[in-house]
Amino acid sequence: PRDPPRPGAPPHPLKIHSGYQRPDNLSGLAKAAPVPGLPGSKDWRQSINTIESLKDVKDAVVQHSQLAAAVENLKNIFSVPEIVLETKQLIEQGELLQAHRKLMELECSRDDLMYEQYRMDSKNTSDMNLISIYFEEVQGLSDELAKQLWMVLQRSMVTVRRDPTMLVSVVRIIEREEKLDRRMVDRKKQTGFIPPGRPKRWKDKMFEVLEGTVSTRIEGTQSVTREADKMWLVRLLEITRKYVLDDLIIVKNLMVQCFPPHYNTFNSLYHNAVSARVKELTLEDLEANEIVSLLTWVLNTYKRLICSYSLFKFAVQILVTVLLCKLYWLKETEPEADQDGYYQTTLPAIVFQVTLRILGFSLSFTED
Repeated sequence: PRDPPRPGAPPHPLKIHSGYQRPDNLSGLAKAAPVPGLPGSKDWRQSINTIESLKDVKDAVVQHSQLAAAVENLKNIFSVPEIVLETKQLIEQGELLQAHRKLMELECSRDDLMYEQYRMDSKNTSDMNLISIYFEEVQGLSDELAKQLWMVLQRSMVTVRRDPTMLVSVVRIIEREEKLDRRMVDRKKQTGFIPPGRPKRWKDKMFEVLEGTVSTRIEGTQSVTREADKMWLVRLLEITRKYVLDDLIIVKNLMVQCFPPHYNTFNSLYHNAVSARVKELTLEDLEANEIVSLLTWVLNTYKRLICSYSLFKFAVQILVTVLLCKLYWLKETEPEADQDGYYQTTLPAIVFQVTLRILGFSLSFTED
């Protein structure tokens, strides 16, 4: 017999079933404790039936999720006409930030309903079209808001001096839309669904508008022609210098404060616009003195504005393509002749003079 437990001692552990100690009782133990789902179990057929019955549960969960989204957006759904009217009024009044907030509410309600409908039955186009028809004015509001944004950006040089908060609001709206675009694209990779109108790519459009604005301002500097004034090119280059210099002062002191630091593209915008304008001038039938004036302006004036070391290569390109090819080799008339009838040209003197200017200018650059 066992000794009684001492006072304060823990109770005896449970006695292990003797079947674990006797190999001849293992089969009986297996019969006494069957494992569901294994061969020989009485419940394995019932387990399969249970798994098949989970399909109904899954369908119920999807339906519940859709109904939950509808209930969550119920207020916005019933007030869609009212919110649309408020958004239109805010856009007309120039309250772009508040208008965009209302637009995001409408788009969120529409996109959530479409996403739940897509999850439940992606092939059911009739219900999807019904949602699109109910929210059909939302896309129009988005387009109207975008027009106002581009209008503000086109007049950014004036807006930044009169009402810089308006320009900041435009940039904030575009940044929000850029984040929404990335989120929707990522969800499309996971689910295959993307809301209508996405991605908007308003940031890319913003840079296109700014580039067009700068190019228009540079191209609009020509006020006279050679027929009206023999010094037309000198006047044109001086007006271009003044416009670019005035704009860059505004960009440096005001514009950069309205844009995030990674939007450092204004110098490149002006560089591209001025380069394109200079290339257009090289395609005209320039005289020798006009070519020298153009190269002098590029090498001296442009250096103080927005030039870089690559400008040296650009000047050489102008020299080769225009001065050599266009002015002399592609002329339809014969070269000048001396008193003995021999052809002569001032090309070597001009090339030598311009080359010296370029080499002297290149010494002012560093390897950076």
